[in-house]
Amino acid sequence: MPYLKEEQIAKLGLKSYGKNLLISDKVTFYRPNRISLGNNIKIDDFVVLGNHITIGDYVHISLGCSLLASDDGEIIMEDFSGFAPRVHAFSGSDDYSGEFMTGACIPKEYRGTYSKPLYIGQNSIVGSMSCIMPGAHIREGVAVGSSSLVMRPTRPFGIYFGNPAKRIAERNKNLLKLKNEFLSKFKNNNGTFS
Repeated sequence: MPYLKEEQIAKLGLKSYGKNLLISDKVTFYRPNRISLGNNIKIDDFVVLGNHITIGDYVHISLGCSLLASDDGEIIMEDFSGFAPRVHAFSGSDDYSGEFMTGACIPKEYRGTYSKPLYIGQNSIVGSMSCIMPGAHIREGVAVGSSSLVMRPTRPFGIYFGNPAKRIAERNKNLLKLKNEFLSKFKNNNGTFS
């Protein structure tokens, strides 16, 4: 896939951005002045990023994902986290109870909406076609299985699966040792790999 050149990234109007970014030329940014990108990030084709979003270092957002933050509910992806293809994460939603009308074409006084920040913790991964709802924090080291619906906060280093997602197993913490080895090797090579 073709990636944006550094000068093209500079023209996006991002709030801030780091180095070593691989951003597909097919990524869509809404309100880029509210989006911050760290270092060593890969964002694949057809990803949509909208509003208050902060992405840490060593993050991969795969094909067709969407991160849609509300005006008062930021989405934060911490270091070494990632989304498999077609994951959708939201920090705001309409009220679907029937007490209010729904939809962007309806005036505010008739709609019931809510927002909650959304955190995707370090060393976490969300499987393809999963949906993460407002306030359903993905804690450090969590793995979410494909096609899961996460509606509530998770607990660290668990494997979650289902609709709604439930903790089904513990996740091995060996990845922390590997991360430290990786960072040590990276630092010792002056920030380059051979």
